[in-house]
Amino acid sequence: MIMKFLIEKVWMLALLCSFAGLAQSVENDTSKTILLILGSGNLNTSIERAEMGFNVYNSKKDIDYIIVSGGCGAHSSSICEATIMADVLIAKGVPETIIFKEEKSKSTAQNYCYSRELKHSDGTKLINQGDQLFVVSNHWHAMSVSGCFNDNDLAISKYIIEGNIIPKPDSKTDYGAMYDNCMNNPNYCKSVLWPKIGAAYSLKGDPANQHKFIEDLYITGPDSSASYSKIAKTIPEVSNYWNSGIDATFYNKFQDLIYIFKGTDYLTLKPGTLSMVGEHTKPIQTLFSELPDHWQTGHLDAAFFDSTTKYMYLFKGAEYVKFRYKKYKVQIVDSPKMITDLVENWPFNWGTGDVDAALFTEATNEVLLYRGQEMLRLKFEGDKLMMLNTSPQKVNLAWPTEFWGDRN
Repeated sequence: MIMKFLIEKVWMLALLCSFAGLAQSVENDTSKTILLILGSGNLNTSIERAEMGFNVYNSKKDIDYIIVSGGCGAHSSSICEATIMADVLIAKGVPETIIFKEEKSKSTAQNYCYSRELKHSDGTKLINQGDQLFVVSNHWHAMSVSGCFNDNDLAISKYIIEGNIIPKPDSKTDYGAMYDNCMNNPNYCKSVLWPKIGAAYSLKGDPANQHKFIEDLYITGPDSSASYSKIAKTIPEVSNYWNSGIDATFYNKFQDLIYIFKGTDYLTLKPGTLSMVGEHTKPIQTLFSELPDHWQTGHLDAAFFDSTTKYMYLFKGAEYVKFRYKKYKVQIVDSPKMITDLVENWPFNWGTGDVDAALFTEATNEVLLYRGQEMLRLKFEGDKLMMLNTSPQKVNLAWPTEFWGDRN
């Protein structure tokens, strides 16, 4: 009876995915054809799925991008799923330039939610409305992911499943329920990824004086007693564009200014009143004139300002750039370097970098790095950041029911 129930749910999900695909609009001239290969914590399974993806790539000949999705150390594994699959594809002759790694996810739901966030260095999304998307796996979970992309992202998504894996009666994940939830819950990915910090800064003095941005929320205070408000209400002078999705921020105590970055631009605010300094936002290049070419498009991942050394650190992808602040001028110190070289004993399950937010706390001289639902507490020893805990810590922020409703 249990197996019959599971099979009926899978067939229902397959029909829903098919109907959703039929409802999509015809491809436009700019649409792309994309493979999304879902990883596994099992080495052999990840290799098998990558080989399946290569067969699809080899047969279609018109694939623009391949996304390999899977984090490091998921389910206590000893592999980085996205890297394993990328290596298989490259060894088989797939150009490395068309392979994009999503290496934060620890579950099928996160495979979907993190993959839909992926962007090019210029900030444009990888998966867009009208794109042809093929979700590849040897497991039935590909149907749920494909269905979510159809309904929520309006991609023309199909699943390709090859294998003989059968759901077990004691399986912890109900993939039919996952599809139902992502289809009916507008806050589905917010819930799956909560609390993924988008940007953060700390003011001088009190170590509890921390400020964080998540989606359209502005959060103040320590995690255990944080208060929440809408960015639009807290910083009313900025345009609607700045009311959600802040990329990075830091506080410069020598200017007594908060710098906020989004896309290609930045603005400055006065602490306390959070009033905007000047009437207009400015291009990032006017602040960091010596940025390397592939950083010129902005879309930073994180930033912090070390007030003890007057160094600014910017993060993007797997790299960071270091700048010196001197007499209201900003000067680059050296070319981009790998984030994994900045932090001594970089944690394995944090992949190659791709941090979401950072802040420097002057009261304790600590640096906090945020990635996914975790954080690292660090301190400088010379030019290296040393971990103050043996492993990343969970970020413990309460779900903002007042603003987003109940969490499902």
